[in-house]
Amino acid sequence: MLEINWNEGVVNDPVILADYIELTIAIDSEHEGMVFTHADFVNAVQEAPYNDIEDSFLEGDEVDETKCHFEDALSLIERRRQWLGSLHPFVVDGDEVRLAPGSDRDEWTPYVFLLACSHYASITGKGPRLETEFEKICKEAMKALFSESADVFLFSQFSHDRAKLGRSAREAVKNLAAMLNTSMVRPEEEIPTGPNEFGIDIIAIDALDDRLGYPFFAFAQCTVSQSSREWGRKNSEARADHGLAAYILLNVQHSNFLFIPHLPREDFDTLDESVLPHEISNCVFCDRYRICKALHRLAYFRDGEPRRFIAEIIDAFLDSYGAKLCSDSLSDFTPTA
Repeated sequence: MLEINWNEGVVNDPVILADYIELTIAIDSEHEGMVFTHADFVNAVQEAPYNDIEDSFLEGDEVDETKCHFEDALSLIERRRQWLGSLHPFVVDGDEVRLAPGSDRDEWTPYVFLLACSHYASITGKGPRLETEFEKICKEAMKALFSESADVFLFSQFSHDRAKLGRSAREAVKNLAAMLNTSMVRPEEEIPTGPNEFGIDIIAIDALDDRLGYPFFAFAQCTVSQSSREWGRKNSEARADHGLAAYILLNVQHSNFLFIPHLPREDFDTLDESVLPHEISNCVFCDRYRICKALHRLAYFRDGEPRRFIAEIIDAFLDSYGAKLCSDSLSDFTPTA
């Protein structure tokens, strides 16, 4: 079930408003059909307090201004379609947004999944932990950024990958040091025994097929938080010098990634003005656009297994929350041009 508060902050923000329009089409079982019109927008705002003073839809010039915000959101949805092509499932037709006719579901379900992750607080129901599923998808996206022989695995404490490496930080750090062809800088007994992950959710190691030096490796942090301030905090959390370097000798610099499911772009080459440049510095910033592109690249250049695995994760998630665009509910729907 989807619960959206169409308040003044949402209406005035084209990025969030565009997301909410797309999310309503994809997820909201109470919204009939696969189309969202200006009339639907007016009805949605009328049903929720617009601001602290008004408890109904505004009148006069303010209605015209609000319609301009709706049009700005539609323009952004059109640009998203231009940026992502078939990886984005929505098209604008006049003052309507609809599911793109003839679209390939396998291509655009990652976008819908990431869209849902971006607004997890608005989605209610029983299903898998969203953060956990997001980390799994980010792991697959990270595989696309490294060679096929690279070892990419989750380091987050409750993941299946971490269980194989060692639940306790002591065991995991010792095994990680061996994988990185390096040594410990402290005695093993000084390493914490708890499930510490040192701010690292994903690790990628691309070996050079010998023992003469260090492999190329990268650490990644994932967050579904909508707060750009949180992104600023997370962007350096996965750096070794923030914890792991106290236990492992690292003589080479590693790459640092930050994965978010959001798409904070109003234009292709610029971020939303609310996202300050320093918040994405010192890391490879992977937003919804880059994750979708990486997943598509992974499925295209490698065999069918990555695509099947990604589809299983996403379908299970969408089905569990009763999304309209899940495999079962979409089977009888044929979008019109």
